[in-house]
Amino acid sequence: MSAPDVLLQLEVNGVLTDMPHPMKCDINEQDIQTSKSGRDERGVMWSQHVGTKWTADIAYNNEEYTNVAIVLNAIDNAPLVDGMKKLQARILNPKYPGTDQPQFITGTFYAGDRKMNIVQWMPDRAHGKLINLSFTLIEV
Repeated sequence: MSAPDVLLQLEVNGVLTDMPHPMKCDINEQDIQTSKSGRDERGVMWSQHVGTKWTADIAYNNEEYTNVAIVLNAIDNAPLVDGMKKLQARILNPKYPGTDQPQFITGTFYAGDRKMNIVQWMPDRAHGKLINLSFTLIEV
């Protein structure tokens, strides 16, 4: 099996669009329990699993300014739904290695805080504008 060409796609104008390859993509799978889950007075854990949600910690390091702008524009232009900017995302799922077809996490997400810092800003040089960007995609 060859590695897929795409690690991350975000919705742009209603279409899932390939994003530049991030330096890091940490995938977190979280089990969701009912609000009544917890321990009783004997210390026994009671839980009712109601679903699974995903988060993805994305980071770009020393990335060209134009590539960072593509990602930020996708996030900034996400449609406002129920008071929240929500976007469709498709993220490579590392949970299923060795399968014939790569598996993806597909769903509705919002972006957490975006952290950016300028690493290098030399406008007169080719590849002179380098940015670090990190954020978390959180499944709705």
